[in-house]
Amino acid sequence: RIQIHKTSACGCVACACCLKAEAVEPELELELAAKKRAIATAIEDTHTHQSADSGACSLHTMSSQLLLPPGTDADDRPLLPVCRTTDDTLSEAPEEFAEVPASWSHFITPAEKLDMFRGVFVPATIGIIGPTLFLRMAYVLAQSGFLLTILMMVFILILSLMLLSGISAIVTNGAMRPGGPYFLISRTLGPELGGAIGVLLILEHIIASAFFLSTIGEIIFLSDERQTPTSELSYKYTEEVAVSTICLFACYLLTLLGVRAYSSVGVIFFFVKMGAVVIALGSFLFRRGHDHPTDLSQATSIQFFSGPSGTSFMSNLHQSSYSKDTGVEGFLTLFSIVFAAFSGLACGANSTGDTRDAGRNIPRGMLYASLTGIGLFAIMSLIIACSVWKLYLVPNNARDVVLTVTVNSWIVVVGMVACCLGATVVHLVAAANCMKFMTKDSLFPYFTPKRFPFLDRSETWIQRQWPMLLTWLLVQCTIFAGSPAKVAPILSLTYLFFTSVMNAAVFLLVVIGAPSFRPRFRHFNRYTALLGTVVPLAAMFPINTKFTFIIIGMFLFLLIMFSFASPPVDFGDTTQALLYHQVRKYLLRLGKRKWKSAKFWRPSLLLLETRDPMALEGQNMNFMFFGNALKKGGLMVVCSVVTGEYDPTSLMKRDEMVDNWQLFINDMHLKALPVCTIAENTRVGVRQSMMLTGLGNMKPNTLMLGWFGEGCAMPPLHYGQVIKDTVMTDLHLILCRGLERIDMRSSSQRHFPLPPQSVRLIQSTSPHDLTVDVWACPVVVPACDSLCGVVWPDFEASLSLCLQLANTLRMKSFWAERTRLRVVTFVQHEQDVDMERRMWMDYLRHIRMRADVVVLRIADLGVHNDRMAYHSRASMMSQDDDEDDDDPIAFSPNIPKLHKNVFDRFPCDERLAMIQQMMRQHCEKCCLAFVPLCPPPLTDDTLQDYLLQLDAFSKDAPPIAFSHSKINVIFTDL
Repeated sequence: RIQIHKTSACGCVACACCLKAEAVEPELELELAAKKRAIATAIEDTHTHQSADSGACSLHTMSSQLLLPPGTDADDRPLLPVCRTTDDTLSEAPEEFAEVPASWSHFITPAEKLDMFRGVFVPATIGIIGPTLFLRMAYVLAQSGFLLTILMMVFILILSLMLLSGISAIVTNGAMRPGGPYFLISRTLGPELGGAIGVLLILEHIIASAFFLSTIGEIIFLSDERQTPTSELSYKYTEEVAVSTICLFACYLLTLLGVRAYSSVGVIFFFVKMGAVVIALGSFLFRRGHDHPTDLSQATSIQFFSGPSGTSFMSNLHQSSYSKDTGVEGFLTLFSIVFAAFSGLACGANSTGDTRDAGRNIPRGMLYASLTGIGLFAIMSLIIACSVWKLYLVPNNARDVVLTVTVNSWIVVVGMVACCLGATVVHLVAAANCMKFMTKDSLFPYFTPKRFPFLDRSETWIQRQWPMLLTWLLVQCTIFAGSPAKVAPILSLTYLFFTSVMNAAVFLLVVIGAPSFRPRFRHFNRYTALLGTVVPLAAMFPINTKFTFIIIGMFLFLLIMFSFASPPVDFGDTTQALLYHQVRKYLLRLGKRKWKSAKFWRPSLLLLETRDPMALEGQNMNFMFFGNALKKGGLMVVCSVVTGEYDPTSLMKRDEMVDNWQLFINDMHLKALPVCTIAENTRVGVRQSMMLTGLGNMKPNTLMLGWFGEGCAMPPLHYGQVIKDTVMTDLHLILCRGLERIDMRSSSQRHFPLPPQSVRLIQSTSPHDLTVDVWACPVVVPACDSLCGVVWPDFEASLSLCLQLANTLRMKSFWAERTRLRVVTFVQHEQDVDMERRMWMDYLRHIRMRADVVVLRIADLGVHNDRMAYHSRASMMSQDDDEDDDDPIAFSPNIPKLHKNVFDRFPCDERLAMIQQMMRQHCEKCCLAFVPLCPPPLTDDTLQDYLLQLDAFSKDAPPIAFSHSKINVIFTDL
């Protein structure tokens, strides 16, 4: 193995990789060594002219080509990992290539990924130890007492451990990529929840930045007015806005260094801040105290400093009666002030893509940061309580105690400015990164890389810095709004909500038993995850109910928005496993028993379409729209059959057919599932689909076919055989004809054209001018007259299916706003019209359907009297009383029966011609007619005659849907 022990000055991984190569042939050793010396020389000459914003090292391509063995094509060279010097979040290379000798230049801008101290501990600690420790801790201690303050620390420790448990379980379950908390949530719970949490985190970072910047002005002015006795510090809007704006610009300049370069600046801020804390604590311990003041009205803060003493400690041990924040509500208000500081703990998870071994270092770093913060807060509380007599009497609410007691107040000011600037930069970078990666995932509506390509590029300075510029603008607007401290509770509430969401993700992963959930962190279970979900969420309401409802409302609004606006990305998130788990569970529950009741029956359709979806038009297009409108909450499965042998060619055709159907369904906005089978002919394929489609009881109950020769491209014999096979089963059957004359396209489907000759009945008329008819007449063709007679046994079940389908269709607003339901029935003479209409109206009222009843008289057709024998409705009812009343086919004892006496005086062909003539005369405004379908003949010899006679009957009719059923689908009881 040949190595040149020299590393490029930029630390580029590509250059480091190019300096290592395998000597594949002994005779090439000298040539390769010469090339490597040339690379090393070029590196030394070139890196001195490269700027910090050069992106990937320009020598990567050259060095890759130089190291190729002779005769190797440049396009076949292996890809080497590339390091970017400007966009640190994109660096992802093996750590074995990232080892760079230590030097001062590498300390300032580390070439490798950040370690636990720089990448996690320092940002988290800077976010925690800030203005709350120096300014507000003494105020909280004065209002609550030492015991309640320590109780707050215990609660904060518990909540911090809950957050650490959730984050540790997630970050140790896979390789980390850039994106921070948004990456963790979106890749675990999906883009919708990740986007909603991401927006809330962006708002939290913006408010936190403005909060820290406003504190800089507050600490400066407080240091100037700290000797003012008993007067409240005035809020100086102009001065604080000016100071905050200047500091914000300085923080923005620091962000231009990049995450890795700024890590060194953060280390400096960290040590400056810790030095200020140590000096402040030492001042409390070693500085000489004062006697207790006698004139409290003229006393200053320094006069209450007594040095460490038991008397002072006992005076601050319990909550004073002078406290303004008493009771549970006051305790939670003070708790929110302290807890807001620990919202910076989440900043330790911002560098998921820049931290070396993130799965190990992020949990450790955040744990050490939280323990450090809690320890310093507890120590500061103890020392202040022991050193200041009766804190609740100190002027200015004891906010300037640390300033006045410290040996030099400017030491505290410098430490405060350092921690505020450092925390502001951390929050600015976190907000910009979250915004950047949410945009890359195309989560923001109308603000996507596809619409604005510059969002996903990094050639120019603006393209690289637009997230930071936008974050800077938003923070500046927040500063102009004034007094960010008023919205400081949002920091605590957002942190609690984030803790709850992280633990909810872990709880879901544990409950659903995802096989891929194998985190290295083992100190959790479903109970700790559930506790970490419920406790933070419950703690939000007593802290600030108003802001809690605002945050939850924003979260729900964003969740709904991203559910509709987010692209169909596949992050492999928990929602997939959760949906699968729930669907499987309810399918098993659904299959435990037979659901024979018709109370909640709904059509679940198996649509047969043998042609490729890309060639559909006219009848076939409306066939899909009609099925989509008719299913009403049921299944809709589009069935295709690939005819041929079971071989690789047929399998390839099947896969292509399924993909085409899926694209067609998505493009047409249909709620359907495609299924495709391979069979020797269409009939066998439909048999397979009828028997095997579905899971458990979740399967289609109705086969829907287009008309042969029009909407269904199969031989007439196979078409008739499919009808016969369906009638033999318990499946319902629907045969559709003439649907191309109805324009059923929705607004999202207008780009699918219909044939020019199609009559757009629905779209060209006024509301409720058209009708959906149910013809209560037995359409028996001569081919099956000997089998069925005048009325076949399943006629009433088929009629109930027609009524239910017509009513279900009109439950769609598209049909309900344009049509009305009409039932058409028959009598012989005028004397029977009123009784027939009244009986049908009573029945429709009994089954709770609203419809018009049209009673037609056969006598109006001009049939010769010698062919008709008059039978009144009353006489026919008396005759039926002598028949078997326990007919199992009758779906209600109150339903009007169609009696054979109406048509039994006519031969089958004349009876069919009479019905056809009535349909032509009374269907001028009918856009769709449901007609009961008689069963086909049993032998294949007469199947073609059966189809031809049905075709002749429906040729000049309106759009028609023949329906056949063996089972009642109307339920009348409660």
